[in-house]
Amino acid sequence: QSYFDASAAGYDQVSDMGIRPPLLAGLLAQLAELPCPNAVLDVGCGTGELLFQLQARTQASLAGLDLSAKMVEVARRKLGASADLRQGDSETLPWPASRFDLVCCTLSFHHYPNPKQALTEMRRVLKPGGALLLADITMPILARQLTNLILPLLYDEISPGKPLAPLQAEFSHSIAALEAALRKWSELRCEFP
Repeated sequence: QSYFDASAAGYDQVSDMGIRPPLLAGLLAQLAELPCPNAVLDVGCGTGELLFQLQARTQASLAGLDLSAKMVEVARRKLGASADLRQGDSETLPWPASRFDLVCCTLSFHHYPNPKQALTEMRRVLKPGGALLLADITMPILARQLTNLILPLLYDEISPGKPLAPLQAEFSHSIAALEAALRKWSELRCEFP
């Protein structure tokens, strides 16, 4: 969370090795194939870029949630009052059951310490017949572990002297939980009855 708070202001301009633009384009193409939703939630919305792209394509009510308060601030500046943006945890979504036709989660799922609980919450807020679009990075275990260890080191460059041990322990737990969840959820698009 601290890393994303520290990098929120320039996050949209940061080089991501070209991952985000084609991923968002692919996700928007998949969304175009779905029936037009009435309500969309972006879990781990970051700076709100997906919601910003959807804003011009749909009349649906838009909502987003991110653990980083600074990311949510950037999203609010980008989207204004057109989206219900909240700072919070993917494991306890602050909306009622069956609220959304569509839940999206892009490039954040691999950070969740308890992915099974996050998926349970996403399903809870989906209307019957709603769709979950999950788009995330997949890579070998060692590469994921190194990536999750590098983020705290980058954070330490931004905020020297902060302890890294709690973050490293959290990431180790997260990696094991994510691998277990991904074995069960291997498709990009999951529809819940």
